[in-house]
Amino acid sequence: MMQEQTVLSRSPGYSLRGAMLASCVAVAAAGFAFDAQAKPVFTTFDPPNSQDTTVVAINDKGVIAGYYVDQYTGTEGFVRAADGTITTFDPSGDGNMSDSSISSKGAVAGDFLNQTGSFGFVRYPSGKITTYNYPGSPQGSVVGVNASGVVVGAYDGGDYHSHGFVFAKGSYTSFDPPGSGDTIPVCINDAGVIAGTFGDANGVHGFVMAADGTITTWDPPGSTVTSVFGINASGAVTGYYADGSQSPAYIRAPDGTFTTFLVPDTAGTSAAGINSKGDVTGGYASGSNTHGYVRTANGKIDSTKIDYPDAPDTFPAGINTKDAVAGTYDGTDDYSHGFLRTR
Repeated sequence: MMQEQTVLSRSPGYSLRGAMLASCVAVAAAGFAFDAQAKPVFTTFDPPNSQDTTVVAINDKGVIAGYYVDQYTGTEGFVRAADGTITTFDPSGDGNMSDSSISSKGAVAGDFLNQTGSFGFVRYPSGKITTYNYPGSPQGSVVGVNASGVVVGAYDGGDYHSHGFVFAKGSYTSFDPPGSGDTIPVCINDAGVIAGTFGDANGVHGFVMAADGTITTWDPPGSTVTSVFGINASGAVTGYYADGSQSPAYIRAPDGTFTTFLVPDTAGTSAAGINSKGDVTGGYASGSNTHGYVRTANGKIDSTKIDYPDAPDTFPAGINTKDAVAGTYDGTDDYSHGFLRTR
């Protein structure tokens, strides 16, 4: 049975501060230039009864999506509105789900398990939850939905391989890049461009599929394994890759050109999300800990004011056009929590 609950998020100091801080977002100067004197505002939040909170995405309206482990019922989903209100939901009815993205209109996509298999779902802003799975497949997931209602996901074809699918105008269409052994769609933008990865005998590669179904495959130069994590409104894709000695992050522009980068003094940098200005956020390892960074479209990397204060590990999940970063941090209480960083 689907269930929903609405609460106010909590933040340091007092429980209603999260709602008040929603009005404190400061739009950064052109190029997202960091002011050395400016201090970002951090808000922490957890759904009720959460033992571990995971944030997966933030949209341009400041709505955050994620999932959490409820100490009583299992894994549930949540949506945190810009005013700090948290609404929880469970499409599985038995606490066994996760979500992976949020659309520009606030629709959340993910998957859940029950006794008959795994299924993709979309929770719409109205609270309605619709299940999607490619016809005849026992297992599937949904990774994204755009403003036009086009749904993208993956399914098990019964051939021990995964394939991509698009649901649009009431019908399903299957797709795979040429030569793909396994297709893993990751994201879709409002123009209908889909990005993801696929595997073949030579490794793991990236692809983009245009709204007309044209598929272009690619890898950053020197890549042996390519990962995809985000796409923005113009079709720029971000992720990271391995080249045999390092794991840099990359941005693939719509014209196919690549920009690669590493946080200074690191051998590996991941990318989690990209906004419409081209700013990227993600994480990097330093010793045994993980920290966050933001790379602006002009190439400046800031890794000094992204971590949640005093947290041993911070994992940014996304950045919106107001330069708000949302993600997860590990607390000193050995639990993970959600955070919103605003300027």
